[in-house]
Amino acid sequence: MAKDYRFTGQKDGEQVLLMLRRHWITFLAPLSLTLVIFIVPLLAWLFFFPQLNLVTLSTETLLLGAAIWTFLAFIFGLINFLDWYLDIYLVTNMRVIDITQNGLFHRKVGETTLDHVQDVIYDINGIIPTIFNYGDVKIHTAGPSGDIDFEQVHAPQEVQRYLLKEVDDYKETKAEKIATPEDLLNMMLSHEKAKLLKSSLLQDQLMPPDVQPGLAAPTAVTTDTPVPEPNTPTQGGA
Repeated sequence: MAKDYRFTGQKDGEQVLLMLRRHWITFLAPLSLTLVIFIVPLLAWLFFFPQLNLVTLSTETLLLGAAIWTFLAFIFGLINFLDWYLDIYLVTNMRVIDITQNGLFHRKVGETTLDHVQDVIYDINGIIPTIFNYGDVKIHTAGPSGDIDFEQVHAPQEVQRYLLKEVDDYKETKAEKIATPEDLLNMMLSHEKAKLLKSSLLQDQLMPPDVQPGLAAPTAVTTDTPVPEPNTPTQGGA
């Protein structure tokens, strides 16, 4: 699985979304060359040359020569296999990475961030690539590393479509995270309004319930005017 793939230099939070290699059919050419160059001369050395009696060699010498030739054939085939297998193209949620292996001890790595990708095109050229649906994907970038090529990958049109989608999503996400000066000013104003509102609510809670803001507290009304006594009936009337 691509998401489980780990590589040297992977950043925190970086996840592999797509991992590609050259199409498997591209390995048949170096494999066939290995068979032709080493197996055919080996068979001739063991079975054809002794019958000609051109040279007189012991059986031990022939076997030693065959062992050395087989070892060289294995090394040559291993180098070609590693050259194919270790050529890896990665698309992560942050970068596009091209890892190219040349021989056993030479590795070249090119990369660019997704926001530096300007255009992605693909090319399928030839009868065999058309039949097996593989080709090259060229990624034009604005970064200092230059363009990046995914060579002889399967379904290049799908790779192009997927890569363009990831680039658009990354740029939209990054644009949302970048705050403009106007956004910062609005954030500061909102923060100050929240502080004023909180202070006003706190002041209302500390004020007595019968006292409202902006109104004076009610005062008791006193007067010196005597209150008349109620009339009482007298005994004996007219």
